[in-house]
Amino acid sequence: MSSRAANLCLLCRGARGLCGKKSCPVFSLWRTIESVRVPKVSELEEPSPPSVFVGRVGYPRVRVAPAVAAAGGDAELYERPEEWLGMPLDEVLRMRLGLVRGVLQADIRKPGALEEVALLAMSSKPVEVEVRFARPPRPSVRLDLFAPPFGPAGEAERVRLLGNPAVPRPLERAYGDGGLRAEEAVVRLYESGVPVSQIQRAFSVGALGCFRQRKLVPTRWSITAVDDIISRHLLKRVRGLEHLDKYLFFERKYADNTFVAILAPGPWSYEWIEAWFPHTTWNP
Repeated sequence: MSSRAANLCLLCRGARGLCGKKSCPVFSLWRTIESVRVPKVSELEEPSPPSVFVGRVGYPRVRVAPAVAAAGGDAELYERPEEWLGMPLDEVLRMRLGLVRGVLQADIRKPGALEEVALLAMSSKPVEVEVRFARPPRPSVRLDLFAPPFGPAGEAERVRLLGNPAVPRPLERAYGDGGLRAEEAVVRLYESGVPVSQIQRAFSVGALGCFRQRKLVPTRWSITAVDDIISRHLLKRVRGLEHLDKYLFFERKYADNTFVAILAPGPWSYEWIEAWFPHTTWNP
């Protein structure tokens, strides 16, 4: 936070609205964090949205963290970013911090050792999961620029599915096809209507690709890989479209962000510009 913004916060103290926002984002954040209740138990039986996070620290020995929704509510929404648009940020944060993670250690070269976790990740509906912790989960909150918010976590001794995963037929076929390359599988799943977030999870847990080449992929990398594969696939279509004969301008505002797209006549080219408002964290 810049010194100017910090001084404004000190003057306002969340009561005078000096920043122009409807509610104080700092107070809102901490109210949401304070509302998180950490289960003081060593075993949980709760629905998973489904949610599986694969870390990258220590690669190729990484942490794999399936999570359950201990805070109640519609668990399916917890891992459906496609449906978060228009949802208040407080609600998104409440859902994400309500996920309790059971952390397992895994070798990225042996995804088969986590078959139940893979089936969980591929499900399109919440699955009842039993997580047995070595000790009660820690009351931690993690906010990161490159990953969704995370709530409490604890070392898991065992993760067991109590319900049956609802795996979409196209994803089930890709999972069982040991001769299908991962890139081709991603495109097929996308064209079949499988949500991108679900494809990313399947990619991350090593459920796609030729059998001998399957590996766990850290979540951060799997998001990038799947987005890149789908983008290159769509670009083939875009290049074949007729040229525009006029400029088109689009704008959308959401959650204090402004998105602007300008389409111009001419051969295909692409430029992405990201700018931070003055007197904010990254532009003091």
